[in-house]
Amino acid sequence: LISVPDRLFEMNSMVHLSLEKCTFAGMLDSRIGSLVHLRSLSLCYNHLLTALPPSMTQLTLLLKLDLRGTLVTAIPA
Repeated sequence: LISVPDRLFEMNSMVHLSLEKCTFAGMLDSRIGSLVHLRSLSLCYNHLLTALPPSMTQLTLLLKLDLRGTLVTAIPA
């Protein structure tokens, strides 16, 4: 199981992020909400990922979210 490197959250102008097959478990790091310019986020095939943090609502420019192969059943509103 791995965690997202701290430096990733300093890249606040990033528009595309792929975190496929990273073996995340439980909830995704809540700091993902700081990447407010994201337009696409792929989390597919993180088989132990079960939840997205409420901070996902800060990603107002997000157009594509790929959750294939995860255990996520709800998206924060």
